[in-house]
Amino acid sequence: MPAIVALGLAVALAAPGCAGRSRNGTAVPPASPAATASAQPPVTSANPTTRPQPGTWRLLPAAPVPKGHYVGVWTGTEFIIDGANSSGGVLAAAYNPTSNTWRALPPSDYPVRTVQDGQHVAWDGTEMLTWGQTDAAYNPATNQWRRLPEPPVRGSLITVWTGRQVLTWGGGCCDTAVGGGAAYDPVLDSWQPIPAGPLAARIAPGAWTGTELIVIGGNDFHGLLTDAAAYNPTTRSWRQLPPLPTPQDGAAVV
Repeated sequence: MPAIVALGLAVALAAPGCAGRSRNGTAVPPASPAATASAQPPVTSANPTTRPQPGTWRLLPAAPVPKGHYVGVWTGTEFIIDGANSSGGVLAAAYNPTSNTWRALPPSDYPVRTVQDGQHVAWDGTEMLTWGQTDAAYNPATNQWRRLPEPPVRGSLITVWTGRQVLTWGGGCCDTAVGGGAAYDPVLDSWQPIPAGPLAARIAPGAWTGTELIVIGGNDFHGLLTDAAAYNPTTRSWRQLPPLPTPQDGAAVV
């Protein structure tokens, strides 16, 4: 049964029951709320791991880290959060929805810098890759960190995982926008700048389509923008896209 986890409020939403099919292909109707409720006792302090009734929220246990700004990734079994501590080191923890428990992760002990865009994170199928305030990778299988090389373009806002590499582009703060990007290859453990594209520096949203990184609109600190472009990492080339019908700033794209 899938669940949505919201870290800031520390809550999870259980998805409603869905119709499915048996092994012989016969349609199986979804369980009624009454039947589901009778089959699943409520979550209590004495029974913290029982799944809640579909369509309901429940509070998550407190994470073993102080309040602050964190980024997170889903690994397939755990939700890992990561936040750099200005006093030194990285604060990280992992939440397991099956056991409804957190575990504290070991500190990375790598240098922490102050950057306007904070920490960025991506999951490559094996490691949580983080950069920005600190550049490090965490492997849940070994429960260890390793140092990552510093990216050539710091402060990039857009971050996507292509299946082979991390792509970053754009960003900035305080009247200084970023107009470039970089690609990180975990196999080679190296960054390289991506070619310049048709878009000027800006803070803009972006999304990975499966073949291209699309960047749309945004804000260059002088006004809102409508132009858009797509970057193909296979050909290492950009193409111009039709402009947005209206300017968009602070948008989320999928």
